[in-house]
Amino acid sequence: MDNKKDLIKKNNKSTFRLILGISMCVISILWIFVRFEENEVIKPFDWFYSGIFALNGVTHIITGVGSSIERLFGIGNLK
Repeated sequence: MDNKKDLIKKNNKSTFRLILGISMCVISILWIFVRFEENEVIKPFDWFYSGIFALNGVTHIITGVGSSIERLFGIGNLK
């Protein structure tokens, strides 16, 4: 007999976090496009900064939709 218990609380949907996440992803994409349009060299810092900003935006989008990062990776389940 399998006994499984989910220890992760249910998240509510959040419009603010969804908008925040989408805006962070858009800003990270625009950061690279602005550098490209100004004919500047896109340095590793720009890629790193844009990547971290985009990852932060994705986590905000996931939690804004009502899911959680822990549930995505399966952390918090007792078997």
